[in-house]
Amino acid sequence: MTPGLPPMNPAIPYSPVVILPLMALVSILLLLRLRGRMTALRAFVALATAVYAVVAFAKVLLPFEIVIGSARDNLPPWTVFVELVPLSSWADDPAGIILNTLLFVPFGMLLPLVTRIRSYGRIVGAAALVSLGIEVVQLVLGVTISTGRIFEVDDLLANTLGGAIGALVYAVARRVPPLRRVIRAAEIPDRISPPPPRSSSERQQVETPDTFARPRAR
Repeated sequence: MTPGLPPMNPAIPYSPVVILPLMALVSILLLLRLRGRMTALRAFVALATAVYAVVAFAKVLLPFEIVIGSARDNLPPWTVFVELVPLSSWADDPAGIILNTLLFVPFGMLLPLVTRIRSYGRIVGAAALVSLGIEVVQLVLGVTISTGRIFEVDDLLANTLGGAIGALVYAVARRVPPLRRVIRAAEIPDRISPPPPRSSSERQQVETPDTFARPRAR
């Protein structure tokens, strides 16, 4: 929170943050079900991703309050909402840095399971871009409606580090044969298409009766 802000109005509710990820979760599960690609493991991955999205979004953006009316006359300049000195808060707020790092560890682990982004570098890059987007949104909201959130480069670094750790866990797990089989089974297909049709020989085995079957006893 930015120091020196005047009293604010009641906080924005959490309900919109919960509804959108749940809608996405239901859509993915229905599509998997209709296409015959639903498994308990994939359903768990989709549910875990939705829950993580809700928790992460609520942690970085909510709750926030809005300064309106004459209270905005006493607001500090926009430069107060920007902290660009790297590592400036690591000594003063180590707990916050650790939490911001841990917040993005699941991101690095779940992203390759639900998208086609599966290389280490691309996962880390995606974590950095998402974190940058969050910081920009915090800056815009802080300047425009005075939510009290600020742009901190330390948060960006910590989030990216967390994404890198999660990506490393995914990469290492994929090299362990037993875990690799589980991960491949958990990955949501790139294209959720129907299962491949049976070959002609398989169809013939199903459709053609066994001519050598033992005759039924009379």
